[in-house]
Amino acid sequence: MPCRISLWPLLCSLLYLLPTSSAAQVCISDYFHVRYTTPTVQNLQRAVLTGKNELLLAGEVMRPNSVLLDGWVTLLSPQGTLLWSRRYTSVLYNYVRFVKALPIGNEGYMVAGNIGNVDTTTVPPGIITQLGFVMRIDKQGNILWSRVFVKMLVGEKVVDIADMLAGPDGDFVMGVNYAAAVNSANILCRITKDGGIKWTLRLHAGSRGGGYAAPRLSWLKNGNIAVANYIRLYDIGSPGVTTREGYYAACIHYDAGLVEWERLYVWNGTPSNRERNFGVVAQITELPSGNLSFITSQADTAYFYFRKSTRVLNFLTDKTGSLLQVLAYKSAQPPIYASAAVQTGTNGHQAILFDNADAPALMEIDAAGAIVWQKNYPQTGRSQETKDLLATPYGFYFFSFTHDGGSTDPHLVKTDLQGAASCLEGPKALSMSDVSGSFVQQPFNLDVDVNPASLQGIVALNMVDYPFTSNTLCKISCCEDVVDTAATKELCNATSYTLPNNYVVTTSGTYPIVYTTQKGCDSIVYFPVRFSASPAVDLGPDDCLKDKDSVVLLAPPGYASYNWMGSISSNNRYVIRQPGNYWVSVTNSCSTVRDSVEILEDCAFTINMPNAFTPNGDRQNDVFRVPPSVRNRLVQLTIYNRYGQIVFESAINNTAWDGRVKGIPQPIGTYAYTLVMETLNGQRIVQKGFVSLIR
Repeated sequence: MPCRISLWPLLCSLLYLLPTSSAAQVCISDYFHVRYTTPTVQNLQRAVLTGKNELLLAGEVMRPNSVLLDGWVTLLSPQGTLLWSRRYTSVLYNYVRFVKALPIGNEGYMVAGNIGNVDTTTVPPGIITQLGFVMRIDKQGNILWSRVFVKMLVGEKVVDIADMLAGPDGDFVMGVNYAAAVNSANILCRITKDGGIKWTLRLHAGSRGGGYAAPRLSWLKNGNIAVANYIRLYDIGSPGVTTREGYYAACIHYDAGLVEWERLYVWNGTPSNRERNFGVVAQITELPSGNLSFITSQADTAYFYFRKSTRVLNFLTDKTGSLLQVLAYKSAQPPIYASAAVQTGTNGHQAILFDNADAPALMEIDAAGAIVWQKNYPQTGRSQETKDLLATPYGFYFFSFTHDGGSTDPHLVKTDLQGAASCLEGPKALSMSDVSGSFVQQPFNLDVDVNPASLQGIVALNMVDYPFTSNTLCKISCCEDVVDTAATKELCNATSYTLPNNYVVTTSGTYPIVYTTQKGCDSIVYFPVRFSASPAVDLGPDDCLKDKDSVVLLAPPGYASYNWMGSISSNNRYVIRQPGNYWVSVTNSCSTVRDSVEILEDCAFTINMPNAFTPNGDRQNDVFRVPPSVRNRLVQLTIYNRYGQIVFESAINNTAWDGRVKGIPQPIGTYAYTLVMETLNGQRIVQKGFVSLIR
């Protein structure tokens, strides 16, 4: 039963926030399939779980009616309900791509990706420049700061941030693919949550030259970082000619940013100079023994894009990366491509997400690489490309989308712990084989540069809502998300507003408040908040008509209507052709504000300054000032005593000197003044003279 908003504080607290009883357990056997519809083409890059098991998505979306890209971050509830979705666009850059977003405790999220410009005259658009980019946002997606990498990370046009880890101390480590005509490299960089750089490490093949894909990072139990990636090595005498290809793995010391060990696993087949035979590393897992497992894909007979790879590979190594075994998982009907994998529990098991360019599939393997179970989900839809996989104590989430050249229908599937989602399943048969003979470990020493880099603050992005709809196609669950929307909170001339959950907002938007119900679903209330300010109406200073046909008055744009001297108009411009007093009033939800201006016939006025004044309090000639009849604009009035000291100065019209300095009456005598004014048409007038102070 939905909580209606008028009773929301009471009903939600009574019906959904009661302590969990022994009979009301969290759902652990549910599954569902949700298809979303986005307003433009989208591409999910990575998804992670928050501390509340919410799903945090990052990627890119096309701008409306354009092939240009904006960054995209979305937060979903554990049941797939949209909490908020934001699009990040730029007027300085036409290409914004987010790779991953990670929680920063309870403070918000760190987002990593790439920003740059593309050539829109080519198909597809060619990259002109691409910079590494990090951004910190609050819990509702509002931008706190954004920065780009400078120095060594922008020597060439393509810097591709590919992965990011959250450290135990609040820092972050990013893996970067640095693509260049020469000296391509992988780069690792450790930064603080406030954007300071701790260390930067550049890994490259040196004089041999090499090409790389997107590096994958993973934590090891000893607190260091494992990195693995595809690599192709070139002929020293013939740059660009591939002599070897396969994968490298390395261990990086987290505190020092130095290489502990590195290994190279070379395919013994014939390398291709035109096509890359290997996919990116989907997962690095440290097994209970300390040994390592690297999951990836290979097209042993054809190029892997789109989905021509024929086997999923599992490289098993010891704890220092020495190769022990390579296992292959194949389907009777290729292709097969592993897009993601996750560790399940502490026994070394892994779940692997893959597809055959048509249907998503999952399998679980044990620490030795043997298949435990496998599931196929053909009812998800045709031409499904899988994207990412998440593991929880209650089952798996995976994402896919329709690979049709422009998908607006991302899919979210939740299964149970054995991958069950009966409304989606179909037959699938995978086989495992030992292909260790296809690869050989070779001596390898990465050239390492510990070069400094820095982050430079930019104000390049604007955040806008990116709402989309959902359709639950099948669901077996012991509870449902309860969703409602509160009345819009209109705020006038306010700088902040505290939501019922004590979260303080400072910008207009729709903010979800989430409470977990007894059985683990969410009670969600969307609170629309709109900040407004009283109209800022300023018609400017008085003006003149001399030597002009007309004067145009401008009120601030963006309002529904304008009241010009009692006449309602939608135009914020008003044309004056006769002298007189004119006014406009503007109304919004906060107030009505009025401003007036006088339009004069003449633009210049003769200045006849008084030659004496008597500041004795009789209200007769008590001050020295520009006469009110002079309508020129005051630039500066400065008054000096006989010693040349300034006793009074002002740039404000209608101000006057009362014969005092800091409240002390000045002696009688003669004072000099300099008066600078501008006529109403901007001509400067300078007049000097003397005035007598008489008491």
